[in-house]
Amino acid sequence: MRSRSDRERVEEVPAKVALRLLAKRRDGELIQFLRRTIESPSGGYGSVLGCLIGPTASLPAGTPELRARAIWGLIVDEVGRLGSALEPRDHFVLLAAFRLPPVPGGGEWKSTLRDRFRQLARIPGVFGDPPPTTETPMHQAWSRALGMLCDCVGRKLEHVEGEAWLRYVEVGRTADGGDSSGCRPPSEGAQPVFLERAIVTVIMHRRTALRRITERHVIARRDGVDGYDVHAMIGRTESSPTSR
Repeated sequence: MRSRSDRERVEEVPAKVALRLLAKRRDGELIQFLRRTIESPSGGYGSVLGCLIGPTASLPAGTPELRARAIWGLIVDEVGRLGSALEPRDHFVLLAAFRLPPVPGGGEWKSTLRDRFRQLARIPGVFGDPPPTTETPMHQAWSRALGMLCDCVGRKLEHVEGEAWLRYVEVGRTADGGDSSGCRPPSEGAQPVFLERAIVTVIMHRRTALRRITERHVIARRDGVDGYDVHAMIGRTESSPTSR
């Protein structure tokens, strides 16, 4: 005979169980953990993580490494999107659970989820003033935030397929430090480039601009980018055209 808590755990949404498992990992090597599970889905935690792993099979030329980064990128992206919708304490527990920056007080996240929750007590005023002496407020916030994250991730897993996963691969690379440029992934619908620096030199004669020289340092955000569009005003008169 199962107790009520046992029945509730059995009836939990698979995505919530999978996300909780990732958050409780001690080593922090989540992409490697996901990759190994994708390579051997019939063993270990394959049955638990199957709800996350399965949908990435539609990723074009999806190696285990790319599929793992796509899953990680989806989680990171949804945590970021929830940031403006959650209470501060709920958002911070998600950052702690998945070891995302910033780390309170600097340094690195601790290995266990409990110790990471303890680190959150360093944030002034978020979990009470004076800071709590136990992790109870953090666990309460985690219960709420995990449910919301599960709903968001679950909806994306139902609709994202094929090349749509590529965006999350890039998010995963950046979040894991795999992108040496340090640039964030492009927003949806944006050109896949990052403008690192723009220097405009204007040659004047009295009040008249005779010549403009623009130097741009542009970083491509994916392979195969051979150009980009630029829109800029070239004057301040009422009839000034826009150059492209």
